[in-house]
Amino acid sequence: MNKIAIIGRGTAGAMTATHFLTWLPDIELHWYFDPNTQPQAIGEGTTIDFARSLKDTLQFGYKDLKEIDGTVKLGTVKKDWGGRKNEFYCDFWYGTAYHFSAPKLQDFLYDKIKSQKNVFIHEGNFTHDEIDADYIIDCSGVPKVWDDHLVAENIPINAVHVTQCHWKGNRESFNHTQLIAKEHGWVFMVPLENRCAVGYLYNHDINNVEEIISDKNSIFDEYDIIPTETENNFQFKNFYRKENFTERVAYSGNASFFFDPLEATSFAAMNQIQRETFDIITAGKPLDVANRDYHAYLKGIEAMICLHYMSGSAYDSPFWNNAVECGERVFTGLKDDTEFLMIYNSIKNYDKEYKTEFKFNHLGHQPQEYGTWPVWLWHYNMKQLNVWDKISHIIEN
Repeated sequence: MNKIAIIGRGTAGAMTATHFLTWLPDIELHWYFDPNTQPQAIGEGTTIDFARSLKDTLQFGYKDLKEIDGTVKLGTVKKDWGGRKNEFYCDFWYGTAYHFSAPKLQDFLYDKIKSQKNVFIHEGNFTHDEIDADYIIDCSGVPKVWDDHLVAENIPINAVHVTQCHWKGNRESFNHTQLIAKEHGWVFMVPLENRCAVGYLYNHDINNVEEIISDKNSIFDEYDIIPTETENNFQFKNFYRKENFTERVAYSGNASFFFDPLEATSFAAMNQIQRETFDIITAGKPLDVANRDYHAYLKGIEAMICLHYMSGSAYDSPFWNNAVECGERVFTGLKDDTEFLMIYNSIKNYDKEYKTEFKFNHLGHQPQEYGTWPVWLWHYNMKQLNVWDKISHIIEN
């Protein structure tokens, strides 16, 4: 195949274009998008694979962060999860990630790509049938119809209220994404160079936006930031496709999936889709295998997310009562899941098998991942979230 088409100029489309131009430099890449579609300032926290991908494709480094209003992300701070008042750090021990402005990243990548001689830009709205290409990667955003999608019903949030804030205090000391459990859900704080995005994730079937705004106001004084009038409130589904890869089309970004952003897994999932698509195009990977791997990967991410909800929080409220039940249903459904049981048994034998937090046990075997977490990170979060006994009771009874 030598003619690949990408639909969409958002983060998924731009990152996919960068990926394929790097690893298949001889392709003819056709990029289709509507220039009137406004970029969304979401998905601005990442994990370390995002920084590695930018380095591999563009030699992007710390010196370039100013171009995307970016900051170094050292990990996350999780506050008041696990059924009690607490705080624990999930540091990126083996690298760093970035926080970034999604619109600025999209413009930065587009400017790097658009003038390459094998890149052809097509502005407007196009259907798959109107595109002349050997293979299409559809990154066109949230679908308008849901017949081809499955809803992840046990993820208990479906709305967010986001406020963009100015810095008042010292931004330099703020290099972890804050993940704060609140009475009606949880709050993320993503520190960029010139602003801080504060989003309250909640369930609109349980709480209304007025309750969310009232509960959110305490965050601004506590963290010494100044809220602006730039706010956004929207509802969403947690979903993924029934069939993500077909003979001619793969889907990525929100055209493929959307999950709760708690663990910043969006780019990792996009990266996985890029690799699956690459294997389909270059090595003829069977579509049924690619789709099976896609579903298994997202099932692991759902479990990572719902681990937090099952743990509860420092609050006793209708939201958290429902969230705990949702998490328990997810892990009950994993009792017969072979891949999860491998991770579970490794965690169960963690103190015997794994002497350190590093990647290899005493036999030199690399532990498997489930979702995007290796076994030691599952162990660490289960311990900090105070949830191991509950999970072992579900799995073994």
